[in-house]
Amino acid sequence: SRLAKNGNPQTYPLPRPMIGSLNYDFSFSGLKTAVLNLVRKNNWDFSDPVFAEKNQSLLVDLCASVEQAIIDVLVHKTIKAAKEHNINSILLGGGVAANGKLKQTLLMELQSHFANKATLFVPSPQFCTDNGAMIAAAGFFATSKPWQEIDANPELYY
Repeated sequence: SRLAKNGNPQTYPLPRPMIGSLNYDFSFSGLKTAVLNLVRKNNWDFSDPVFAEKNQSLLVDLCASVEQAIIDVLVHKTIKAAKEHNINSILLGGGVAANGKLKQTLLMELQSHFANKATLFVPSPQFCTDNGAMIAAAGFFATSKPWQEIDANPELYY
């Protein structure tokens, strides 16, 4: 988000994965693939400091385009859920809650769709952290198996 602030989010027409799906699921693997393909197609090597320095505008525009694609999906799905379930308050949490543009966009969309009848709650940035460590700790205490015997399944559904 730091780099995206100085970029143009309309520069690269990236996909908005699952934005039209009928559920509230989201996945950004298609977006990651689109970005990877764009970088490879153009032979951009941002790991090369000389290339990165000379092409800073490419990087900030790419970051802004990626950020906007993610925000569009998250906000769309959130507004959809709020409308369908008659929600009047939304809590934005986790690491993504530290993104100021997401917070601003979600707030504007809430005001637009709910005429100030819905409230957005966002914790202070110091409390907007990723909860990966908490999930790992919960998993550790939820099983009696040694960690070497645990299989990760990213497709796991309840």
